[in-house]
Amino acid sequence: MRLLEIAEGFKVIGAGNPEITDITYDSRKVIPGALYCALLGRAVDGHEFIPEAERAGAAALLVARPYASSLPQILAHDTREAMALIADRFFGHPSGRMRLIGITGTAGKTTTAFITFSALRAMGHPSALITTVQYSTPRSTRPAERTTPESPDIQRLLARAIEEGARFGVMEVSSHGVAEKRILGLAFSAGVFTNLGRDHLDYHGTPEAYAEAKLEFFRMLPPSAVAAINADDPWASRFSAETPARVILFSINGRGDLRLRVLASDSGGLALELFYGGESARTHIPLVGLHNASNAGAAAAALLGLGFGLSEVASALRSSKGPPGRFEKVGETRDFLVIVDYAHTPEALSRALKAARLLTRGKLYLVFGCGGNRDKGKRPLMGRVAEQEADSVILTTDNPRDEEPADIIREILSGMETAPEVILDRREAIRRAISRLAPGDVLLIAGKGHEDYMEIKGKRVPFSDKAVAEEALNEIHAE
Repeated sequence: MRLLEIAEGFKVIGAGNPEITDITYDSRKVIPGALYCALLGRAVDGHEFIPEAERAGAAALLVARPYASSLPQILAHDTREAMALIADRFFGHPSGRMRLIGITGTAGKTTTAFITFSALRAMGHPSALITTVQYSTPRSTRPAERTTPESPDIQRLLARAIEEGARFGVMEVSSHGVAEKRILGLAFSAGVFTNLGRDHLDYHGTPEAYAEAKLEFFRMLPPSAVAAINADDPWASRFSAETPARVILFSINGRGDLRLRVLASDSGGLALELFYGGESARTHIPLVGLHNASNAGAAAAALLGLGFGLSEVASALRSSKGPPGRFEKVGETRDFLVIVDYAHTPEALSRALKAARLLTRGKLYLVFGCGGNRDKGKRPLMGRVAEQEADSVILTTDNPRDEEPADIIREILSGMETAPEVILDRREAIRRAISRLAPGDVLLIAGKGHEDYMEIKGKRVPFSDKAVAEEALNEIHAE
């Protein structure tokens, strides 16, 4: 595609109309013929890397201000917005050639995306998947770099998925993704709202700004789309009122268009009955924890809104697959249970502990910490939740980044009335907790979930909660 074709509607300065081979915002990924997009970041100005992009063979530039270069330049005041619209055009508007489901909320996004993705596959619809954990097309899967990728990466993946036979896409829509216009140009057939709590205040500044980013996604939905909204969340009425889309409310508490009743909950999963449009259907999902009944409801509401029948959806839910690190059972040794979960907000930690409590016949143990360089206000709140809902707590390190782990622990402790055990070495904290488990006990290891690294002083050190727990359990099993 020629530069002037993809830049239609934008100001272009400089001579030439080269063939564009790719679009990238990373000068290290420029290939000959690429359009290099110079983004204005919080810490880095992409214009500084234009010489590197030129040396790599860039054919044109997208800039916020004219740059002294021989290359033709698309000039845009907001380069992120322009990049999103240009990428959508360059890749052939792939979201318009599939039915794209966007999922937002504070907690449950990844699990809801996995449930929806696996249900679509069970119904014979290979799909694209974009989540915090992985990016998938019908023929490939790779680890995710971020929850909602930059716009060229989204468009590239969706275009590839269509080439591989996908007609549906499922993606998480993060507040960052909305605020940074990464989803601009995407045509969503459905939007899903799971819940709203406290998170990412280090980025958004206030709870109101965080909520506004979530709401903006629902305002973007067209009238032809469906909005699946959690009726059990206090924000449900606000989200329902502000979206042009057709609303389907789902609930595990007896209200809404789609109602779910939990028939049984144990370590093998959830037995559910679904009620919708005067019909009912029963199903079983192999996911642990009552919060997953709500996640299943979110997925089901979106699929029902897209025209699938209730019995078809209920049957497909039996194939539900949860993501790694989301209330994931690690092992059942000597009749106790170890669970790894990504919970890193007060609300998510409370949900995970409540779900774990229902599986506990003895004591409920918790190992957790809080990440560095993130919202400090949630630390005492998480300490309070831990103290109130777990029987035994070990505070430990969790991605301290540029902060000192002991300083983070002190802020968690400020919200607690009692003094829990503190073991800064996360590996040792997990091993110590597992060594204390007796029959009927449950250990929740919270905060990192699927992550396979610890972020310390700008470096990612290999570390996996699941791997450490498995190692400790194997040692116990060998005794």
